[in-house]
Amino acid sequence: MCTTGAVVIKDRSGGKRIFGFKTSDSPLTGFWHGQVNNPGRYDALGYGLTQQQGINAGMNEKGLMVISSYFGYKEHMPDVASEQKQSSKNSYWSGDVRGIVQAEVLAGCSAAAEAAALFVERFSEGMAPLGGNHVIVDRTGELLVFEHCQGLYGLQNATKQHFIVRSNQAFTLFQSEQNQLPEEIREDRGIRQRLAEQILSNIKREEMNLDAVEVINRLKQMTALHAGSGESTGSICAHGVSKGRSNSPEPHETLSAMIWDIRSKKMHFTVGHPCKGEWHEMDFSGRNNRCNF
Repeated sequence: MCTTGAVVIKDRSGGKRIFGFKTSDSPLTGFWHGQVNNPGRYDALGYGLTQQQGINAGMNEKGLMVISSYFGYKEHMPDVASEQKQSSKNSYWSGDVRGIVQAEVLAGCSAAAEAAALFVERFSEGMAPLGGNHVIVDRTGELLVFEHCQGLYGLQNATKQHFIVRSNQAFTLFQSEQNQLPEEIREDRGIRQRLAEQILSNIKREEMNLDAVEVINRLKQMTALHAGSGESTGSICAHGVSKGRSNSPEPHETLSAMIWDIRSKKMHFTVGHPCKGEWHEMDFSGRNNRCNF
């Protein structure tokens, strides 16, 4: 699943502006966008999949963003549940705890370091069936990525780099194993990473000359990028991509693209492929949910 990332830039007065993004690439399934209310804790603007419990990606009212994606170092990573339930069409979702942990993080944490510590605690309690990576960024600009797979985990600190991208790979785990993946999968992950990193690098270089609208527009355009026909290796917007984006062999579509803006406390999102150009936005008021064309 997914191309994910975040960028931290400054305005002319030196104030920090922080944006996160995600494309949700998945076999066809139900999905939702909404405000998640946590009485006595922190509310969040989140995204989820009906086959996966918890919150797949989101930003809480304290300005903490957590954005997840799949990671595996084999063409189709097995999980315990799918081995036991070969007849179940959707067994590749079974045992997925990533969203559950993220929901706990968004409800209770306000800082990236605090969130990372909770990820370490939860994923060291036992082997999670599915691997993943989690981009974590807070209102101070601290930028981390927590990676885990097959009982191992690692943490990358990208704060000094000011931006980070993940396209279903890991940089702290299973390097040699990833190098043995089929070329199509390695190219798909590598092209998406390079495309997104170039755009974030340009945003960082031009930071003083860009307002929030321009940054968000560039991120919207990035999520809609196609390689070749739009169905081919390296397309950020997926149309039937079948390999490397999850542990499912089924074709993957980009169900939604999302952008979170910490300063405005808004989530921008599509319902369907971002290449079709229809974007909505939502804030914590529970009232602002309009369509922009």
